[in-house]
Amino acid sequence: MASDHFRAHPRRATGGEVVVRREGRVEKARLHDIGMGGAGLTTPTRLVAGTHLEVVLEAPSRWDPLVLGARVAWSEGVRGGVAFEPKDAHEVNALFDLLGAQAFEA
Repeated sequence: MASDHFRAHPRRATGGEVVVRREGRVEKARLHDIGMGGAGLTTPTRLVAGTHLEVVLEAPSRWDPLVLGARVAWSEGVRGGVAFEPKDAHEVNALFDLLGAQAFEA
């Protein structure tokens, strides 16, 4: 049976925090879900569809945080979904490794 789900990559639910950098601001955001294609976030300030930002992910399995470029795909006020825009294969592999780590709790 075909799925009505619109994402190319599944996401897994999480309740952690991430840092979001946009328009010269740095703010903490709640991470609702994450996958290879993007994430669901709630930020302290309004998200605007089409806006570019950076999502900073930290995990015990990584020495340095993973900083991914992203675009706001949809928003409803401070809640929205971002589509990751990795700049190279290294970032894609790092995200894959981070999501596969047992200890990852965003």
